[in-house]
Amino acid sequence: MEEVALEIIGNIPKAELHVHLEGSIPLDTLNQLAERKGLPPFLESPYRFSDFQEFDALFRRLGPYFDKEQDFYEIALAFAKQLTRQGIVYCEATIMPYVHVARGISFRGLIEAIDAAFTEVEKGHGIRIMLIYAIPRTIGSEAGEKTLDWMAQNPNPRVVAIDLAGPELPGTIAPFAPVFERARRMGLKTVAHAGEFLGPQAIWDTIELLQPDRIGHGITAVCDRPLINHLAEKRVPLDISITSNVKLKAVESLKAHPVRRFYDAGIPITINTDDPAFFQTTLSEEFLHLSRELGFRYDEIEGLIQNAFIYGFGNK
Repeated sequence: MEEVALEIIGNIPKAELHVHLEGSIPLDTLNQLAERKGLPPFLESPYRFSDFQEFDALFRRLGPYFDKEQDFYEIALAFAKQLTRQGIVYCEATIMPYVHVARGISFRGLIEAIDAAFTEVEKGHGIRIMLIYAIPRTIGSEAGEKTLDWMAQNPNPRVVAIDLAGPELPGTIAPFAPVFERARRMGLKTVAHAGEFLGPQAIWDTIELLQPDRIGHGITAVCDRPLINHLAEKRVPLDISITSNVKLKAVESLKAHPVRRFYDAGIPITINTDDPAFFQTTLSEEFLHLSRELGFRYDEIEGLIQNAFIYGFGNK
């Protein structure tokens, strides 16, 4: 089978729906922030970890490097410029306001800084960037309710959805059902991370209790044929991040990733980077993995690229 060239993929207008702003900070931007704050610079990439626990700890360790509203302007600006260089013309970027407000950052100042950076890049590059507010599931439903309170007090047309994120632990789905119902009443779309590490029952519970418009990851559905059939029949999109799943050891290798089985079963799939700085990947490289490691043809990759436009919330 002929391999699709990275240059060809790079030149195709693309959309990305599952990418965390905090996980997308380029090393040079991180060091610029370090210099201004008098923090030690990184002589080599800090984005090294062996499993999800180390990954999560690294996220927390980087917090002091972006603890002011202005820091998020610079992060968002660098992020948006990276998108344009990759041929991405539509993006839904996820940010977790609750953890930053808990560190003393103003919610309004945080969002205004990000919005200003995105607006600056949008003006000259033909790109549209929306926001999804992630809710930390391990803190409890109060984090969701508080996030929705802030959203109601600070409306912004750039914000299209909420997302339940963070380590999957037992008992962190049902408490958020009222939060998701309230979000829908507010006119928001909903996403939930599910089935990244926990088994397929977590996906079933998420679908039943939260009724999300999209599911982040969902890869453990591969163990449950009725669930695969349900996702396909009900057209529930899975936001897949192949390199993320491999580097966090959710799957053994690129070749072992279940995305091909999901695609062949008719499940709507979008391809994403998740945390591209941490995983040292780009959206184009994710599509290249589909071609090189999983046997996707060029026409199939074109269809997957279009899926992100179809299932993006800002295109409705």
